[in-house]
Amino acid sequence: MRKILTIDDKQEWSTYVKRALHYDFYHTWYYHSLDKSGFPILFVYEEGENYIAFPLLKRNIPCSDFFDFTSVYGYTGPISNMDFNALDDDFMERFKNTFIAFLKTGQNVTVFSRLHPFFHQERLMEKFSGVYANGKTVVIDLTTTIESQRAGYRKSVKEKNPTPAKAGL
Repeated sequence: MRKILTIDDKQEWSTYVKRALHYDFYHTWYYHSLDKSGFPILFVYEEGENYIAFPLLKRNIPCSDFFDFTSVYGYTGPISNMDFNALDDDFMERFKNTFIAFLKTGQNVTVFSRLHPFFHQERLMEKFSGVYANGKTVVIDLTTTIESQRAGYRKSVKEKNPTPAKAGL
């Protein structure tokens, strides 16, 4: 079963986020309510107690009757009450087919979302193709001492006056 929640569905949106195995503030109703560049939705695919929810912004493509979907600024991507590494292939395929059918119901031409670097969402999203690695994520354990944190820095990061890059190269 699919549901399309809007910004008017604050309680239900929040419930899905809170039930997710992993989520970040980027997925929340509050964060989406701040973005005025589009119309926030939470696409939900559900089978029994299990679900995948995908927060997106629907935007009108200027000078056209078409729309695109994007994510709010930050790392969103889909969330689920299940571990993405343990999702059943058939469940993921049904999610994909339901999501594509939803996109075909309107004049929707594209979807762009930044995936969260720690939630392993790429396993699900690879079903759609078009997943691209776009750099590395830096992680610093802020529960350790500052000395311990700095000990993990590369030498070039530790230098107070690194050699500037040559212009034009």
